[in-house]
Amino acid sequence: MPNANSYPKLPAPVLGVGILLVGVVFLLPIAGCASEPVAPVAPAAPRNLIVISVDTLRADHMSLHGYARPTSPRIDAFAESAATFDRAIAPWPKTVPSMVSMFTSRFPHSTGIMYGSRGQYIPDEELMLAEMAKERGLATAAVVSNAVLGSATNFHQGFDTYLETYKEDSSFGPEYRNSANTVTAYARLLLRQFTPGEPFFLWVHYVDPHATYEPPEEYAEPFMRDALYDSTELRLNEDDGNFHGGVAGRYWRRNGSQSELGWYVANYDGEIAFTDDQIGILLDELDQMGLLENSAVMITSDHGESLGEHQYFFEHGWFPYNACGWIPWVVYWPGMPNPGSRVEHPTSLLNLVPTAAEIMGWELEDDNLHGQSVVPAISGMGEAADPHVLIEAGEGGLKWHEFLRSVQDERWKLVYVPSERYQGMMQGVEFELYDVVADPMETVNLADSQPEIVTRLKRELARIISSTGPIAEAPGRQPRYSPEELRSLRSLGYIQ
Repeated sequence: MPNANSYPKLPAPVLGVGILLVGVVFLLPIAGCASEPVAPVAPAAPRNLIVISVDTLRADHMSLHGYARPTSPRIDAFAESAATFDRAIAPWPKTVPSMVSMFTSRFPHSTGIMYGSRGQYIPDEELMLAEMAKERGLATAAVVSNAVLGSATNFHQGFDTYLETYKEDSSFGPEYRNSANTVTAYARLLLRQFTPGEPFFLWVHYVDPHATYEPPEEYAEPFMRDALYDSTELRLNEDDGNFHGGVAGRYWRRNGSQSELGWYVANYDGEIAFTDDQIGILLDELDQMGLLENSAVMITSDHGESLGEHQYFFEHGWFPYNACGWIPWVVYWPGMPNPGSRVEHPTSLLNLVPTAAEIMGWELEDDNLHGQSVVPAISGMGEAADPHVLIEAGEGGLKWHEFLRSVQDERWKLVYVPSERYQGMMQGVEFELYDVVADPMETVNLADSQPEIVTRLKRELARIISSTGPIAEAPGRQPRYSPEELRSLRSLGYIQ
């Protein structure tokens, strides 16, 4: 692999949306040139909005959240000037349902995007964050590295420029089209295409922590024989799609029949460290261009990854447990109160859109939003936005009424498992209850000993579902993928 910190000279991408003016470098206007002092004023709303998302990034494997390996030093440092949500929760532990809900502030059962990722097409009727930004005069651009987030699935709604790395030629070589190096290089290029002084929304999506885990060697090697390395031998499943109780066939065959749990986890952690390094390069670029002085920046993920919890190995989407649902969320804007603060209560990523809107000074008139702004919680001026947080999950042929759902408050988490097939893979019961403060990885089911809490949370779950409108039907239209997109989907394990 090329040097992880080198910057390629990338050709002008051929885009379906928008035009890039390659090679043009603009000078940003310099603020503060007045010759006489002026009276202090309240900080103006940021001009720009930047969302950085990392595919398959579970919070508890980041040093930001206390992990013993130094996987996220650059994000850790950035968080010192931002607010960190210590218990952010994804709406669904799969890319498309989660990202649609994150960018619309609507539950998966309300959008109809409730299964897997690959076969989803986003209805035009869903109002996405980029469309909201564009309506308010922002130039909009994105660079994405996962084909399920491509224009084939209609994720490009509202974007002037939508750059899909798997369709481009990287100077690192075709096998690195989706690598964090390439994503960062294109993001730096996009930053130079915005007209100076014109407000913009930029979304940057990295995919590296997604299986199969193949970081540059120098990022995984320090973790291969450290104190956290677990040499437990795993069962090698013959079925390429069987992630239960052992390693799926397509993973161990690709990795020389590797069966040690620690080997896979070390490479997963290496992917996080590599991506963190590249995000640091992008943050340095924002700083050097003076953009952190007038931009709101959010760093988050679509979902986590199960690394053997509940006998579910190196995959996500089946269960609503914390291994796949607990994600990072770091929020920054210039002049924000309490920089470096930590918000400890559970928080849904459904709150991203209304939070961005309040920070940017936008008025949102859509009554269909299910999230709330968390700015009051960051500022210490309000209560938690989410007294109860919902996460939905499940795939593999489930009907809408069979999908798994969980609801949690500050301490307790109820998991509802209507599918008998899923019960067989889990605890064998319809309802599970966990004390997620004492037991964050949900190892001890307390439902039998805490019936009052089960009853209370069942009512809350029913209330949330019924109060957010009817269960939507799944979109009838299917994406049509190009050969490049199919190659990318195959490399990420969506198809074989």
